[in-house]
Amino acid sequence: VSKGVNISDLGTIARGGNTWNDSISSFKAAHCTWTYFYTDTNFQGNPWAVKGSTASVMLPFWDNAVSSMEVLP
Repeated sequence: VSKGVNISDLGTIARGGNTWNDSISSFKAAHCTWTYFYTDTNFQGNPWAVKGSTASVMLPFWDNAVSSMEVLP
């Protein structure tokens, strides 16, 4: 996902025979971005905000629990 991109429902993005909904266990982000992860679609619920990181593992509560996300510059 590029900076400035918002995905309101990861369930709409195909991933093999499945979708990306509740399927993220790690991520890579540029140091100049903020990434916000949400457990519900349409950016609902309390977000987990992460300032850029070269490689990160999701926190236990967030592991395979993301349903929407925003990547901001």
